[in-house]
Amino acid sequence: MKWLIVVLLLLTSNPVFASCFVINGLQGIGARKADNYIVAPDQSSAGRIMVEIEGKQSRVSSNQYQCQQLSLYSLLCTMSNATQGIAETWLLDPQINKVLYTKTVSGFGAYDGVNAFVGKIIARCDGE
Repeated sequence: MKWLIVVLLLLTSNPVFASCFVINGLQGIGARKADNYIVAPDQSSAGRIMVEIEGKQSRVSSNQYQCQQLSLYSLLCTMSNATQGIAETWLLDPQINKVLYTKTVSGFGAYDGVNAFVGKIIARCDGE
């Protein structure tokens, strides 16, 4: 019986593999309400960003959103209230030192819109 419980717990739990990356150089495209949602080149002004992937304790240094690990190297971060919402996705590929980042914004008036960026992983912050 104990064996069955252990197997069920392993099958229903999300794997958590802690990893940490420093990224920068996010460049891509964006479309904002203020610009009639016309797609245009965009880049992040955030500079270096630390992305920590560790299950429900995952976080991104450039925001205070709730983040959840989706897979070994991906995160979903969200912020919402009754009238506003932000969703970010982060996908890191340490084999080629690239990061893909998307962001959607709703309820912020002129800032409503979407962004898609590609950046560089410049270091690891987890000792790997």
